[in-house]
This record gives sequence, C-alpha cells and structure tokens, in this order.
Amino acid sequence: MEPLLLEELQVFQDASPITSLQLSSKRHQLYAGSATALAQLPLHRCGAYGKACAECCLARDPYCAWDGNTCTRYVPNTKRRFRRQDVRNGDPNVLCSEDPRRDTVPQKQLYGVEGSTVFLECIPKSLQAHILWTHQRAPNDPQREVRMDERVVRTERGVLLRSVQRADAGLYLCHATEHGFTQPLLRLSLEVIGARQATGAASAGDPQLAAGIPGRKVWYRDFLQLVERPPLGATDKLRFDFWKVRTKLPQRQQAAIKAVTEGDLGVCCLLLSLLASGPLVALATSHGFW
Repeated sequence: MEPLLLEELQVFQDASPITSLQLSSKRHQLYAGSATALAQLPLHRCGAYGKACAECCLARDPYCAWDGNTCTRYVPNTKRRFRRQDVRNGDPNVLCSEDPRRDTVPQKQLYGVEGSTVFLECIPKSLQAHILWTHQRAPNDPQREVRMDERVVRTERGVLLRSVQRADAGLYLCHATEHGFTQPLLRLSLEVIGARQATGAASAGDPQLAAGIPGRKVWYRDFLQLVERPPLGATDKLRFDFWKVRTKLPQRQQAAIKAVTEGDLGVCCLLLSLLASGPLVALATSHGFW
C-alpha cells in the first residue's frame, strides 16, 4: 500500500527536535518528547476533514469514518452499514452517493480595486488534493482554467491576483482533485471596482484619503510569505498589528472592517497590506461602508 500523509504538525513552540516517540494503541495517543517538553497528540482528529462525506473518505484516515452525518472516530464494532471508509481506495462516488450535501458548494463575494491585489483563498482538507482553479467571466461564458504567470501566483492557501484588471472579474471555482475524484470546494465571485471610481468615492468622503490611492503599489511580498509558511507566533502578531492599525481609524470604519475580518486571518493579511496603500479606503467608501 502506498504511504499516506495525513497531517503535518509542529509539536513544540520553540521548534525543539523530537528525541523520543511513544505510541499508545490502547489510548490512541502519540507521545512526543524533546529535551525540554513532552506533548500528547491524538491519533484521530476527524473533525479536521470537514463536514462532507467526500472529504472524510478521501482523507483515507484509518482512525476516521463517515457515519452518515459527520466524520467521526472509527469504532471497530460499529455495524458496517453505518460506517463509510475505504482506506485503500477512498472512492466517494461509491461511499457518498446518498449524501444530500454532496452538491452543496459554499460561495463568497469578493471586491477588488483595479490595479490592487486580491487573494483567492481555498484550502483543501486533504494534503493529497491537487487544486485546480477555473474562471467564468459571465454566466453564459464557459469556465476556463486559471493559468499561473508573473501576475497570477499560486500559493499553498490559494491564488494571488496582482494588479487586478476588469477582465479578472467573474466567478472563480476552486476544485480539488484526488484519487481520480474531482469536487468543487468553493465559489468566489469577484467584482472589480475601477480605479477612477474608487478614487472619486474616496475623494467625496474625505479629500485626504484620495492622496494615498493613485500610483501606490500594494506590497504583497510579506503577506505572501506569511500565507505560504507562517513562522510560529506570526499569525497572532499579524492580528495584533492589524488591530493596532484598525484602532486608529474612526469608529464607523473600525466596525466595518471588524465585520468582514472577524476570525479570518487571510482577510486580515490582505487588509493590513491594503491599509498602507489606499485602495481599501476607496473600496469601502465606494460600497457604503463609511
């Protein structure tokens, strides 16, 4: 049987090397020790595979199975007709044909200012999944595969669109392909606001805001590095930095930003970058946030 990578973890905060490992089959726990600490890790984290039958089965985790409602811990004495898992094949076409949520795909609305940067985030539950992006400009247009180049950059967490153009607007679909099975994970509808429209809106709301928009470049490099491989503690620091920037804005602007960033690290990253360059203020103004 082929080796299967289920999860990658950094066990210790100080990145200490692991000097000993002990597996407890009875307790279903893995104990890892270093020179300064000891960690206890469960062998099953079935909730990490999402709430869909296909994702649970594609994971091919021997400790997890689909029980008809959720991905839950596999119990050997459970009746077979209530358990759906095939570690060798993991074929959702066979195991999940009766799942009513099979064709349900979440959708999100995104906005971008022409010439700025937009991040399309899509993270598969399985480490074995290959992500494919398609773009549909209008409802009657065909879906076309998104090609990567210097302006369209693939990351481990999605796709970064640099210098957004009007032609980038439309519906983006994130597909996951694994073990011969393809499923849509997410729909992202992108609306691109013209640079002049955004500048005019900012000027009408506050003349001082417009000065920060024309010719300003969104410095995405630190953001891209953080999203790709965030160092330990960087996510907390980013949220703190974003909070410091946000608290300097008027209360109405703070409330609007909080409403769209609550609990979403990816949005915090992008908005922190945009706050320094101007388009965020123009975009929010043009959509009536303030």
